[in-house]
Amino acid sequence: MQKNIFHIHTYICKHSSNHLDEIISYALKHHYKTLYFTEHPPITIKCPYQARRASYEEIAQLRKDIDKANKKYKNRLKIYFGYEVEYNKANRWYIKKLVKDPYCQFFVFGNHFYGNLFKIQMPLPLVMNVTKTKEQLKEFDENNKAAMSSGLMSWVAHPEIFLNSYQKWDKTAKAVSNNIIKWAKQYKLPLAFNVNFKSYDDKSPWHYPCKYFWKLVSKTNIPVIIEADAHDMHPLKVQWLAKAKKLAISYGLKKNLTEKIKLKMLKK
Repeated sequence: MQKNIFHIHTYICKHSSNHLDEIISYALKHHYKTLYFTEHPPITIKCPYQARRASYEEIAQLRKDIDKANKKYKNRLKIYFGYEVEYNKANRWYIKKLVKDPYCQFFVFGNHFYGNLFKIQMPLPLVMNVTKTKEQLKEFDENNKAAMSSGLMSWVAHPEIFLNSYQKWDKTAKAVSNNIIKWAKQYKLPLAFNVNFKSYDDKSPWHYPCKYFWKLVSKTNIPVIIEADAHDMHPLKVQWLAKAKKLAISYGLKKNLTEKIKLKMLKK
């Protein structure tokens, strides 16, 4: 049974129903050892995306509650708090600012959209919804390299997210995938087998975790973690994670799977 649960969101991100107490209660009941919360970082200047992010006040309170829980359950459970960040040329100044954030302990790279976060107009150009062209994939590729080579990331969330909308396993898709794998190996970054979907029965073959991508990973020795990316309780449950592990093994990842990672703790 999986003991370390990676990539958890709470209701403060405005698109999750999870509450900290509920998650901790379930984790203690099922003898989980480590929880890795990875909220989307708050945005302090006005932009269209601000409504889907936690405020700094909410982040501060969540971190305070996590610290209390760590003291209360110190012999049973360890909880870390980080940010799931986007990374591109336009927002590198913001990443540098977040490094100094007093509440955040580590970064996870999760590439969700195209363009400058602070100038995007609704609807958001989400990678998983609008990746259709080779030009978009070139931008996605460049952002991946910038993030993965930054030395700031602890792992790469849903690395094959672009396939959800690109939906072609052509030379370009393979090249992007091979670059992700190359940089993961070069910069010693685990890749995350993401199981944030509602059903194992009706999942699109292009939604992550996508078999085409993970079959490539299975030919390497790159560490792979199973991440819940939990926006509700489903991906946190024992049965759900067991199915995820079985699916990963069916993609040839048995030798890659690990629950041990080295967090790149941010220097304040």
